Amino acid sequence: MLLLITAITVLAAALRFYLLGDKSFWLDEGNSWVIAQLPAGAFWRRLWSQEFNMVAYYGLLRAWLHLGSSEAVIRALSVIPAVATVPAVYELGSHLFDRRTGIVATLLLAIHPAHVAYSQEARGYTLAILLCLLSTRLFVRVVEAPGWGFVALYALMSALAIYTHFFAALILPAQAVSLLAWRKRLPVGRLSAAAAAILVLAVPAAVFILTRDIGQLAWIKATS
Repeated sequence: MLLLITAITVLAAALRFYLLGDKSFWLDEGNSWVIAQLPAGAFWRRLWSQEFNMVAYYGLLRAWLHLGSSEAVIRALSVIPAVATVPAVYELGSHLFDRRTGIVATLLLAIHPAHVAYSQEARGYTLAILLCLLSTRLFVRVVEAPGWGFVALYALMSALAIYTHFFAALILPAQAVSLLAWRKRLPVGRLSAAAAAILVLAVPAAVFILTRDIGQLAWIKATS
């Protein structure tokens, strides 16, 4: 089984690293590079005034630029979490269902065209996916067994996911709804503590969303 998961992971890595630096940056990727290489003061001002949505990714990219500034090097920061997601999907799928389900899910993700495409973009999407997956795995751990350490890790991973992309917050109500299928007694205390911690950690994101609307989504055409 380990050999099979390793082979699928190698396949996923090969697909994502293939021709990684072949194309020039497009607009959003160029924006990532411009933000990450700003001087420290200008970097944080730019994030808080306009680009706080991917603050965790921009912070990582800022450190990553010490390795180089070519398209391939910068995009590799997206490939690494993308590849790490592949075995993580197997672990979650096999835990919730069975090994066969885990393998099928892992293979489907490894060859998924959209995931491959976003793995080759200098944006925070694949990091957000990995963090959402880790959040979900820790959520399952919090529900199934005692341990406040996992509560803290769950809150941390969930908050990091939100700061990698605000849409990652949608994983939280999905997790909450899943509790309707839980047949055993719910650990209300641990879940309440985790929810409170996530809310506290997400306060800066909420403040940004409520006070920094400068038309970031104005380019989206209104529905008719």
